Amino acid sequence: VIVATYSNNNFVLKNLGIKNLNEFKFELVEKILIKLPKEYINKSFVVVDGNFVCVDPYLGTKFHLLSDVKLSKLETIIGKFPVFKNKNKKFLNKGIIKNINISRFKMFINRSSKYLSFLKKAEYVGSMFVIRTIKKNKEKTDERTSDVQFHSKKVISVLSGKWNNCVYLAKNFKL
Repeated sequence: VIVATYSNNNFVLKNLGIKNLNEFKFELVEKILIKLPKEYINKSFVVVDGNFVCVDPYLGTKFHLLSDVKLSKLETIIGKFPVFKNKNKKFLNKGIIKNINISRFKMFINRSSKYLSFLKKAEYVGSMFVIRTIKKNKEKTDERTSDVQFHSKKVISVLSGKWNNCVYLAKNFKL
């Protein structure tokens, strides 16, 4: 059994009878979907100096995902399971929520448009609330290192927050 359910790995492993579960840093994160003027379609922008902002095309649409490293994180916990207290936890895994009243959109635009002035033209489409899973004690680097663990002869878990690591990880499986 290969468990690759990201923030839910420990839930599945526990149900499989695995006792030694790892602790992680779980972050409840808001990702904001925006519509920009046509000239920005399929273009990506990242400000990497300090607390950065990202504006990335949302694959297969005319929209962009807006992320702000400082404002996106709503709550951070360290533990074996992602159990949040923030009121927006109820929106996890609910897809795109089209309610600007629950979003930090205006704060994102106010802060991010200092670096990317065209963001003042952004229209709010919706927000997605997701869990980011990071190895604990990686605060300085925010490193999302891929991890393959062999729990028994029949149970393996994979933790990776980056899709482009799949070939590297596959090479670790010598079954």
